[in-house]
Amino acid sequence: MLCLLAGCASMQANEHLVSTGAHHPGTFYRVTAADFPSGRIEGTPTSEGSRLLVDAALVFPSIADFVAAHGIPRGIAVRYEPNRLRKVTVMLGYLETTTAYVFQNSPDDPVHHRPLVGSELPELDPDAELAQQILQLERWLPAQARLARVSRRVLMALPPAASGTGVADYGIVALRTDRATALRFGHPPEIAARVVAWVDPMGPNHGRLEPGDLILSSGRSCARIGSMSWRFDIIPGLGRVGGRVPDRPMTLLARGARH
Repeated sequence: MLCLLAGCASMQANEHLVSTGAHHPGTFYRVTAADFPSGRIEGTPTSEGSRLLVDAALVFPSIADFVAAHGIPRGIAVRYEPNRLRKVTVMLGYLETTTAYVFQNSPDDPVHHRPLVGSELPELDPDAELAQQILQLERWLPAQARLARVSRRVLMALPPAASGTGVADYGIVALRTDRATALRFGHPPEIAARVVAWVDPMGPNHGRLEPGDLILSSGRSCARIGSMSWRFDIIPGLGRVGGRVPDRPMTLLARGARH
């Protein structure tokens, strides 16, 4: 009876691995180290990554010994190869050595290892994900600033509005605050506002706003253009005078860090 139960558990574990490998091939799930206080695969899993690790140890007997010798991995990924009957590959990710160890469910297959690639690091570590977001922000800002400068030139070249609605250009790139902007610009992480990421040196807020300043509001309704974080504000009934962009200063909430 015990053998029958063990066999059933192994089959269910394999089904879990196959399903994960088929639907999310190669995606790392973070393992909750606190689920395994002894450093062995013993305990009650509380996360999907921990459950996958427990099931992998049932299907791959060598994994339990490997983990006991190398420690609990930061994450686990599964691939399913439909061209071979019930063939699954398990990868254990160790962030400290940036290494993935690869297991296949055959006693004849040795354990392979390879370096973790850049796209896998955020899956294993939220801090690495945050660092990648900041890197993307650094790459995105110069392009966004160029777009804002060109857009201002186009706006300034338009003929003055005869009457009715005018368009005000604040000459800034302002982002919604999040963890990445908190680290990049030095504002409190819990605050909800807009943080100034760039100020046009030829714009109306040059000398008034600086990168890192927090904006409470503009006092006007916001008209977003596509998915852009910078924006033009629609000022009803303002009109254009002499082809100049109206000077509409922002309401400053707090001075941020200088970068």
